[in-house]
Amino acid sequence: MRALVLVLLALALPARAAMEHDGIVNAVALSRDGRFVASASYDQSVRIWDAAGGRELQVLTDHAGNVNCVAFSADSKRLVSGGAGQELLLHAVDTGALLRRFPGHDNAIYGCAFTPDGRSLLSASWDHSLGVWDAASGRRRLALTGHRAAVNAVAVSPDGRRAASASYDLTARLWDLGTGQELRRFEGHERSVNAVAFSPDGKQVLTASTDGTLKLWDTASGDLLRSLETPGRFFTAVAFLGAPGKAISAGGDGLLRIWNLDAGTELARLAGHDRVAWSVAASAKGDLAASGGIDRTVRLWDVTAGRERAR
Repeated sequence: MRALVLVLLALALPARAAMEHDGIVNAVALSRDGRFVASASYDQSVRIWDAAGGRELQVLTDHAGNVNCVAFSADSKRLVSGGAGQELLLHAVDTGALLRRFPGHDNAIYGCAFTPDGRSLLSASWDHSLGVWDAASGRRRLALTGHRAAVNAVAVSPDGRRAASASYDLTARLWDLGTGQELRRFEGHERSVNAVAFSPDGKQVLTASTDGTLKLWDTASGDLLRSLETPGRFFTAVAFLGAPGKAISAGGDGLLRIWNLDAGTELARLAGHDRVAWSVAASAKGDLAASGGIDRTVRLWDVTAGRERAR
């Protein structure tokens, strides 16, 4: 569904303006030091922006095809991205130099992440597998297999010991990054699981689905703790806002929603994207968010004030 939606909605888009790509923005990331925003697009580029004012700093054009995911290292010095070219690319943030390629998947990559120590990269692919890669050598250390359909997203726990994945097979899964063993399976969504995020303490994962729900899970037991619904809508992305009990989501109606997960209530809506808001990321403190959408735009949000900061 995701690929079809992107192709159909890409046909009639307006001219490019500030903080925009020449194609749909599939993914965004915020650096841990708060200085940079990165965006990945259907225009086959990754762009690095100044988070303070939205100025474009780097345009990375080494990908062969659409770019679907992007993530910063914890020290904010490196950037990993992946896409239709079936490989991860590692770039230096300050210069934009291509540092290494990580080939090995048999289909497009839609999710990518660093471990907190920066030594390993993770990839989620439509070949139904996840890869764990040595960042220094480029060697694939582990292949995580078990999903029965395309894998849409991957997240790494704060302690770097586990990964969570989201898939078209209607499940999210928890993995041991030391052994590659599947630790837990989260079942309950009725349609594709599009995104997954760890809480800052690593005790919970939050999943976002085309079925119009966000689901909060306990990582120790696998129990469903809460389900949040928006009838008639679908969720594309999710991130925690600096604390276990607060999160932000992106969805098919173009809105970003801020949630109180403990109470199960919607706190606020951030409007600005035209049509689908495809991606969202939050700063470590939870005071800043970035989003990207079908409308080609990258937007920065002051979460505390509830308004758009730059575009």
